[in-house]
Amino acid sequence: MPEERIFFDGEVDHTDQAIAYLGSYHRTSYGGCKPGPGDMVIGASSLVAKANGVAHASHVQEKLTEMVQLNEVLYACGLAASMKGFRLPAGVWCSDLLLANLCKLNVTRSPYLLARLATDLAGGIMVTMPSAADFDHGEIGPLVRKYLTAAPALSVEQRRRLMRFLENVALGCGGVCLLAESVHGACSPQAQVMQIRADAPFEEMERCVRTLLASAPVGN
Repeated sequence: MPEERIFFDGEVDHTDQAIAYLGSYHRTSYGGCKPGPGDMVIGASSLVAKANGVAHASHVQEKLTEMVQLNEVLYACGLAASMKGFRLPAGVWCSDLLLANLCKLNVTRSPYLLARLATDLAGGIMVTMPSAADFDHGEIGPLVRKYLTAAPALSVEQRRRLMRFLENVALGCGGVCLLAESVHGACSPQAQVMQIRADAPFEEMERCVRTLLASAPVGN
């Protein structure tokens, strides 16, 4: 094997550090890759609310706002981990380890909450939508279109496509990327928990509290 292909030659003391640095790159990237599909889910949910004629209801607006909050926190974590990165002696830059792992740990949860809220807003029709054969049937088709007509914001065909899209990302093969991969990509959640525990500045936090307690008057 060529010597330039050997990265570690008995230097096992650096293994943990190398794994931590490698993980930080991958876990930071989730702050950029997952908000994209999240935007699509939010957009579809907003359109579904309009198609269902409930877009202006306060509880609907609250759920859409919660979806934006969940998605933008992922993006913010990715940005923060990158912005607070540091330069290694070799000259390359590494993401902030604590924020990178916080980013990925949030990614293991938020997409599932997005899918849940999208399912809530879509309604049961998301999974009981008549099949393409029903829509194309000479006798049944016109009745299906008649009774699936809702608010004029979107046509029956647009509403049908929206429901299929949300069904796909929440329950179908699209959920592989949006949901399952969000959990196990860049290692399982426990890997992020371990790294966060290792990098969290508990001693510094304790020191601040000790300083405060030492100077604060003791009340009754």
